Amino acid sequence: MYLAFRRYRDEQLSTKERAKLYQELLQEKESLFALHPTFAERIKAVEMLPRAHNPDPRPALQLFEQPEEIEKKLTDFLTEHMARR
Repeated sequence: MYLAFRRYRDEQLSTKERAKLYQELLQEKESLFALHPTFAERIKAVEMLPRAHNPDPRPALQLFEQPEEIEKKLTDFLTEHMARR
């Protein structure tokens, strides 16, 4: 999903369109019914994190020795958590 959005953003949008999209995302309003923080809240939350000097270009799942097992455990955890609600 993220790769598809990145490709759309980078390959199908002009620089001007990307800037407009970024501004629209920053101006997103909070909602009482939102399940996730707004884009601006997410940006603010990560601003304090240190920048990587040598960023690793690999997908995050490749950083794990057994990504399928981790994915299964997370899926099971979230499914159980949501079932309790």
